[in-house]
Amino acid sequence: MSSSFPTAPDARRRLSRILRAIRHHRGLRSRDVAMAMGIGLRSYEYFEAGRGPLTNERLQAFALATDSDYFALALGASLSSPTLAFECADNKFIMAFVSELQAFEAELAGGVSTLEATAIFSAFGAAFRELAGHARSRAEAAPPLHDPIVMDGGPHHAPLTPRQIECLAWARDGKSSGTRPVVS
Repeated sequence: MSSSFPTAPDARRRLSRILRAIRHHRGLRSRDVAMAMGIGLRSYEYFEAGRGPLTNERLQAFALATDSDYFALALGASLSSPTLAFECADNKFIMAFVSELQAFEAELAGGVSTLEATAIFSAFGAAFRELAGHARSRAEAAPPLHDPIVMDGGPHHAPLTPRQIECLAWARDGKSSGTRPVVS
């Protein structure tokens, strides 16, 4: 039995942007991802557009096909934070968090309920402040990963392909599709 994700139109749109942004970031075509997920191209296109079944199994297959973070995909859609899933695609931040949480729970063997809320907030706050400091120092060396597809309210376009750049250069130079510029 497969469990489905929220079906509200705004949640589907957010998830759709996340999926498309990650696929573009990986340089994959829809056909490539569909084949890796073991579904037909049309089914994949519906899935990516937010019109097909949004199940755990489909999200897991997408994450595997695109080498992205399944937990960040699910959480990003649920928290209305599409950038979270995109930014975690490479470093698997949420996957690491869940993995450590599972190890923590196994170590305590049922003792999680004995923790006080203040201790939990304090520990997570300290850990996240440390990670934020690390992220800021790394951001000074290289700008953070950003893709306009996932930004709500901003432009929703993918980076241009080399062919699209070439066509725009032809248009700038007054060329039509029937004539190629002379290369010197």
